[in-house]
Amino acid sequence: YFDVPIAPTDYIFVPPLQSFVMNRSLTGDDFERLLYDVFVSVDERSSIKQLAEMLNAPLDMVRNAVSLCCRLGYAKKKNVEPLKPGASQERPRTRWHASWL
Repeated sequence: YFDVPIAPTDYIFVPPLQSFVMNRSLTGDDFERLLYDVFVSVDERSSIKQLAEMLNAPLDMVRNAVSLCCRLGYAKKKNVEPLKPGASQERPRTRWHASWL
């Protein structure tokens, strides 16, 4: 599988999801509960570090949960690191495929 690196300073957003149904069970492992909490609490104006603080959860666990949401296509990174210094918004040169943004 591939990994979506998530830094504490990253921002993500959840685009509109069509035909999405979330079956949240009250029983489950801690990571499943964290995934749900991240999914319903994400704010594109808050960094991952701020999200972890708001959820009162370990930063590494929140980063892993956000990475999984991005891998599944439910969330997208708002900030994308340029591949080369000096890239502009008109000609962004990123190391990410356009479908991942």
